[in-house]
Amino acid sequence: MRCDENTIDKCNSREQQFPPPINNEGTYRLRVPSCLVLCAAIVVLSLSVMGTLLVEQLITRYAVSNNAKTVTIQTGRVGDRGGDEKVAIESKLPTLSPSKQHMFVTALPTLSEFDSKLMKVILNISGTAVLADGTPQHKAADWIIHHDTFIASNINPDDDTFEKIFTPRYVMSLLYYSMNGLNWHNATQYLGEKSVCAWYGVTCSWSEDIIQIKMPMNNMAHSIPQEISEMTTLEVLDLAGNFIAGWLPSKVGRLENLKFLDLASNDLNGTLPPSLCDLSNLQYLHLYENSIKGTLPTDIGRMVNLIELHLFQNEMGGSLPSEIGYLTELDDLQLHDNEFSGPIPSQISNVLSLRRLYLDGNILSKAIPNSLWKLQNLEFVDLFDNLLTGSLSSSIGNLTNLVGFDLHANRLTGTLPSIVESLVYLEELNLSTNKFTGSLPQALFGLEALSTLKLAGNEFFGTLSERVGDLNSLVDLDLSDNEFSGPIPSEIGNAVGLTAINFRQNNFSGSVPIAICDLDKAVIFVDCEGDKSKVTCNCCTSCP
Repeated sequence: MRCDENTIDKCNSREQQFPPPINNEGTYRLRVPSCLVLCAAIVVLSLSVMGTLLVEQLITRYAVSNNAKTVTIQTGRVGDRGGDEKVAIESKLPTLSPSKQHMFVTALPTLSEFDSKLMKVILNISGTAVLADGTPQHKAADWIIHHDTFIASNINPDDDTFEKIFTPRYVMSLLYYSMNGLNWHNATQYLGEKSVCAWYGVTCSWSEDIIQIKMPMNNMAHSIPQEISEMTTLEVLDLAGNFIAGWLPSKVGRLENLKFLDLASNDLNGTLPPSLCDLSNLQYLHLYENSIKGTLPTDIGRMVNLIELHLFQNEMGGSLPSEIGYLTELDDLQLHDNEFSGPIPSQISNVLSLRRLYLDGNILSKAIPNSLWKLQNLEFVDLFDNLLTGSLSSSIGNLTNLVGFDLHANRLTGTLPSIVESLVYLEELNLSTNKFTGSLPQALFGLEALSTLKLAGNEFFGTLSERVGDLNSLVDLDLSDNEFSGPIPSEIGNAVGLTAINFRQNNFSGSVPIAICDLDKAVIFVDCEGDKSKVTCNCCTSCP
């Protein structure tokens, strides 16, 4: 606000002034023509001596010399009684007319010891950003010092623990000003008179330490302020599903008690900050569906308590570090839909607790390490849409808890091992678009839980066993684009839940059995028309 003859009364209000920190080296001498000049000069002064500021100082006396048209400000530490060496800084800005000097004097604020303590804390947290007019830090500081009645009535300036209440309140108000608070779907109690523990999304412990901030899908925007790192008691930070942009705070590693970090489904970019790996107590890290770039740091191995690591659908690349093997508590590893390349590290075999492994949609190459088959707790393995080569080891039979196994769209070769009969919980097997060959092992038809069997786009051959009818849980059967021959077994009709059957581009002969045609829900595709067709069908959905 500009100060002139029409607005000088507003300038005189203490609430309109932002108290500057003052150096205790002595007295500053400024030539000033208006209250606007004083504000500007103080900001310049503060910035120029910030490296040596002792922020516990406070203003103790203002005096104005009309003849010299200067302002003298004497400062001292809390409890000091003057005696400091004087330092003068003179401004060359235009001077006030004599008729306006008295009004200028009355606009000068006198800071209390309490306000000075608050300023010390704010400056220690936010640095010079708090001095720039219009910044979120400036707005948060102005509110909490001049307008927050809770602070005035609940903090004892002589209590050394006052920062425990003040710091999180300042940071949460900064979160509001920094991240589009006016447009949040829910901002109940923010900037109100109640404890910060009553603000929306905040959970406190019995000792009133903030331990959770949960505001998913709350229309938050812009970047997360670095000051969030001051919330060292925080255990849960969940801001998923918003419009948060920018980089992760570089000092996020200071949140030493953090166990759950979910910033998924936002607009984050940049790389993972090195300090992220300092979160040794973190158990759940969800940063998926962002635009994060860079590599997975080797220091990831220091996050030894991780249970879930979800970084999928980002723009990360490079090789997967062998240090993943140190994450021995990991239950769920989802890195799919990125640009990771190179081999799957053999050290992954050390993660014996792993149940879900999703590495699909990358550029991973070379053979699947034999060590992977040691992970007997694996339930879901998705490695599809990569450049993996080699054959499928018979050691896959060790994965007796496997429920879903998807390797489609790779460059795998060889035959299916008969040992698959031990995969008694397997519900989904997708080996499509590879270069597998040979006939189907009889053991495959003993997997009674199997609901999805997709083997399309390979080089399998031979006749289809009537034991396929034992797969009575089947819902989706796709054997297209292979070299199967002979009749289509009528026993397939035993799978009454089938909804999709695809036998196209094979060498089947004869007629589609009535038992299959009687499957009311099934969509059936076979080669039943054309010069090369050897199959007749009266019920097929498509006969290309």
